[in-house]
Amino acid sequence: MAARSKSAELAAAPRELEKMIRDLERRALLQYDALAQRYDLHPVVRGVTAGRLEHAETEQYGQRVIDYFLQRPHDPYGEAETLDDVRDGLHVVRTLRKMGRYEQAANACAADLGYALAFNLEAYAELLALIRPFFERGWNTLREGLIPTR
Repeated sequence: MAARSKSAELAAAPRELEKMIRDLERRALLQYDALAQRYDLHPVVRGVTAGRLEHAETEQYGQRVIDYFLQRPHDPYGEAETLDDVRDGLHVVRTLRKMGRYEQAANACAADLGYALAFNLEAYAELLALIRPFFERGWNTLREGLIPTR
């Protein structure tokens, strides 16, 4: 450990990371939102990366994503005024779907998040995109294992 902490590789790591980040930004594979002060991968890069994960890795990393977003403080969805107000909930639902946990994803979406998208924000396109995977054989057929709620 002591030898590693004094190694030239460790000393060079911050410069190498900065160089990689700049390269990814130059190629538009990584974008920085200065207003929100956060990076985001290009959706294609994110999709390719997620698509190559083994099931166990998807579970492990997916659960970490869910835990992260659920631990963040947020205003109640009933008070949502912008899509950014529900962004964490959208991430949770999408991650649950990617993990194959459709029942949990549907429950999360059917609760306050779905109502906020439909009524507070009138974000119908976003809501439809979010729930479309629950209807794998068309809008009249709910994914097997899901129970309709009223």
